[in-house]
Amino acid sequence: GAIRPRVPVVSAPQFPAAEEVLRRQAERLSAPLHIVEPLPGNMPLGLAGPHQRINAAVALHAWQALAPRLHVTPRPDAVARGLARAFVPGRLQSVPATDQHPPLLLDGAHNAHGMAALLAHVRQSGLRPRAAIYSCLGDKDWHPALMLLKRALGDAPLFIPALHNERAADAAQVVAAANAAAPAHATLLPDVRNALDAVRDLPGDDRAPVIISGSLYMLAEFYGLYPHLLEQPASARGAKEDA
Repeated sequence: GAIRPRVPVVSAPQFPAAEEVLRRQAERLSAPLHIVEPLPGNMPLGLAGPHQRINAAVALHAWQALAPRLHVTPRPDAVARGLARAFVPGRLQSVPATDQHPPLLLDGAHNAHGMAALLAHVRQSGLRPRAAIYSCLGDKDWHPALMLLKRALGDAPLFIPALHNERAADAAQVVAAANAAAPAHATLLPDVRNALDAVRDLPGDDRAPVIISGSLYMLAEFYGLYPHLLEQPASARGAKEDA
């Protein structure tokens, strides 16, 4: 329904049935359809995760299609710099350890598709999470995402803080759903601050991150405690500029 007559359409690769729907509608409306491939592996990208390489390719192709209509000529050096410096807080954001918290991996995955992308990055990076903090909204399909996360954690603990949001899922129900499948190691906590306290002194590899995921609303409560993490670290910006 978003396709407009004679307006170019840019899409990531789709399942065949979905792509056929796009192709039929684009043809019916004489809208040029472009199915793009991921950015090549040798092109630096500031965003982690294989899914972000296709997201970036879609954005780049759309910009290249739009630029002539704006009488702008894309500059390859500016494009490369923009991709390398790309930063979105709460999207596979790695946070180094401090005296206040262990290393963290922040991601707003709130459904099975997003959680699968998060865990694919964890596997490909060779990470073994020390624990996870998970909370969610009640109107999202949170149970499949929770089960994916629990399976990936293995014996590592899972902490479920209550969210201060009227749309939040009942944290006690989330804990019960998590503990219905062995091992039963999900713990209910009153808020995100208490969850961070719980993971601070966990045993294990000091380099192993704690995953914080399940809702952007939970990440908002986390950023309320650490607002500086909404900004890209200056060291990362400098490194990407040098690259």
